[in-house]
Amino acid sequence: MESESTNELDQLERLMKRHDWFYHYSDDQRKWRAGSDNWNAMKKLMDQINDAGGKEDIIRLWKRYAPKAMADHYPKYD
Repeated sequence: MESESTNELDQLERLMKRHDWFYHYSDDQRKWRAGSDNWNAMKKLMDQINDAGGKEDIIRLWKRYAPKAMADHYPKYD
């Protein structure tokens, strides 16, 4: 992948490391909003990385950082 995509992968990895994977269960609106905003940023990066041919990199990071219950539920790209 090109260097811009590598930077995007690094950014995606940082977001995944700190993501609250269960934010949608929060009763605290601030925590829910922070989790939702982080998810939207991750999704945007995943779309950009996929468009650059990095589908396998997305899957690799997803399986590394997503909780086990979600490891096989990564965003699907055709």
